[in-house]
Amino acid sequence: MSRRILRLAVTEVVVMTMALAAVAPLRFDAASVKPAEPGESFGMNSDPGRIEYRHFGIKGLVWVAYQVTLPQIVWPAWMADSSGGAYDITATFPPGTTDPQQHAMLQALLKDRFGLVFHRETREAKVYALVISEHGLKIHKSENPLTTRRLVSACATAGTDST
Repeated sequence: MSRRILRLAVTEVVVMTMALAAVAPLRFDAASVKPAEPGESFGMNSDPGRIEYRHFGIKGLVWVAYQVTLPQIVWPAWMADSSGGAYDITATFPPGTTDPQQHAMLQALLKDRFGLVFHRETREAKVYALVISEHGLKIHKSENPLTTRRLVSACATAGTDST
């Protein structure tokens, strides 16, 4: 009888823990949010148990937290010009936290600290489809992967000011 009661009590604790986990969003152990200094470099740095977002605007933080592309997000008119400022965020989390868990933690931080409210909806959009013509494929695999890397690198930096 006592073994059955213990098993029942353990089951209730597990169920209650699972219910709380489903309701309570994941949170960083600690987080610091400060306005970024003008001229600071933009970037993200991650170590086990710690992540830093440097000089991120709200749009960039939403992009990282929700794993969507910027064209997928419809912003209010007052945010359209990206002049909302930039922030430095440093946060800690338990070792072994997965990327999706970190994204959920950043989502909770955006809601708590910035008052972010959003909804999801499906919209139709025009897209381009890359299809092979009736005459067949005319591109070929590069024989020299180093040249391919140089080309990709050149395309990635095209249009950036290197002075």
